[in-house]
Amino acid sequence: MFRQGLPILLFLSSQLLLPPAAAVNGDTRPVELATANAKLNKVYKSLMTQLEQKDREKLKNAQRIWISLRDADCKWSSPAEPLDCMIDRTDRRTDELRASMFQASNGGYTSLELQ
Repeated sequence: MFRQGLPILLFLSSQLLLPPAAAVNGDTRPVELATANAKLNKVYKSLMTQLEQKDREKLKNAQRIWISLRDADCKWSSPAEPLDCMIDRTDRRTDELRASMFQASNGGYTSLELQ
């Protein structure tokens, strides 16, 4: 259930941070954030399919906490431009998940980057 709800959660959390300036024509940041979220969701889903159940639960919990931290931290550290912060943090999280080491079915360790 959470795997399907994560994209919705990411979208809704990003919408809460949209400043009024985001409605101005020519501001591409909402689209950039949606693109960053889509990339993150793709990597997250790919990683989830390769993890054992216990590790999927750990990642799911970590991702929920990360979303809350990202949103709160960007509101605090970049109150005038939270979207810039969210795009940057989301891109970095995508890279982190892609590089995360996990136990493969053969017992060894790998990452999405190494596959």
